[in-house]
Amino acid sequence: MAGTKHATLTTKPNNPAYDVSADAWNEAHSPGACAEVLTDHNKLTHDGLGIDAATLEGSTKATVQDHNPKSHDKTFHTSPSLPVDEVITDAQHGTKTSIPDAHHSSIAAIEYDIDGGGSVITTGMKGGLEIPFACTILGWTIFECSDTPITSSIVVDVWKKPYTTYPPTVSDSITGSEKPTLSNVIKNQDLTLTTWTTSVSAGDILFFNVDSVTSAKKVVVSLKVQKS
Repeated sequence: MAGTKHATLTTKPNNPAYDVSADAWNEAHSPGACAEVLTDHNKLTHDGLGIDAATLEGSTKATVQDHNPKSHDKTFHTSPSLPVDEVITDAQHGTKTSIPDAHHSSIAAIEYDIDGGGSVITTGMKGGLEIPFACTILGWTIFECSDTPITSSIVVDVWKKPYTTYPPTVSDSITGSEKPTLSNVIKNQDLTLTTWTTSVSAGDILFFNVDSVTSAKKVVVSLKVQKS
């Protein structure tokens, strides 16, 4: 890369947010690439990608600016106190760091419809869903959702079973004393679970069993989860 200036660190950065020492940084990036340490808290930019100050406020930032994009992955070094939504790996330098991504969230909903087909829902097992990611259940919401939602009562139990030991039984219930329930209302929720088994492993199957029902014709059980 003839004619290109290379930034050199003369002292070791006194900040644990950096992944490499000054000596290691200089050795890895000379003469094949240009490294620049950014201390500007107004904006961090790499190849036209901007992250504003509000996102990275209060942290020290650094970026590898590479003049040969085929030889490097983009890597951002941020304070470990920042929320982590996405991991980017720099294959050449062996570092793995994280950046917050406003477009991706670790919060999700797992929803199951129980439909009586125009008639009152019957009791019993209604089916299941395989969960492809590990997560923690944070709470539930249940609501009657007929064409014109009606006041009704229903109790739904949730069972969890790994694929390897299918099928489930009532002994696989994870709801404790807080089953998703309507009691002469059209909606209800519990976002402070205390008796549930809340951990779900990737590949677990959740099953939904109606313990009792009065009047409800169609309900949705929605589980709020945080992906691991």
